Amino acid sequence: MILGINWGGNEKNYEISKIMPNGNDVKTYPFIKRSKSYLETYFHINIEEVNFNYSNFCFFRSPKANDLSSNDFNLCLPIIKEYIDYIQPPWILSLGTGNIKYLKKYFKTDFECSGSIRIEGNSNKAYKGSLMKFNFYNLPHPNAYYLSNDVYKKLWEKIFNSKNDNE
Repeated sequence: MILGINWGGNEKNYEISKIMPNGNDVKTYPFIKRSKSYLETYFHINIEEVNFNYSNFCFFRSPKANDLSSNDFNLCLPIIKEYIDYIQPPWILSLGTGNIKYLKKYFKTDFECSGSIRIEGNSNKAYKGSLMKFNFYNLPHPNAYYLSNDVYKKLWEKIFNSKNDNE
């Protein structure tokens, strides 16, 4: 399961989807395309064959997650918890360095961070642990173009190959 924080948007991009996508189009999303080799390598899946579960924690749209209120997140929390419990995913991957603060704040005891990796700067972090008893990983969003491909690759390698906490 891939878990985002919110739908994002800008002044021109706040419309609600009016039709359901045709089939499972998650694998066509740009961030999936950019992460394809990492997803296939570290989760041992074939992107073309897997049936992804993708959701955002908060279902409200805003340009930045910081624009959302605590009430927005609290309204969504029981829904996303029930969804995760229903799906029973073998793993949860959260994309976006800022996601950790929201997951810690709202999931509280259902979230445990057992390790983190930092490479070349504060924004270049990755985490692993558990979310609602499921294996959990958090890496920078692949569309974060401030991050070089080399640093992005190192983060994936280190978080999935680390044995000790807080290496």
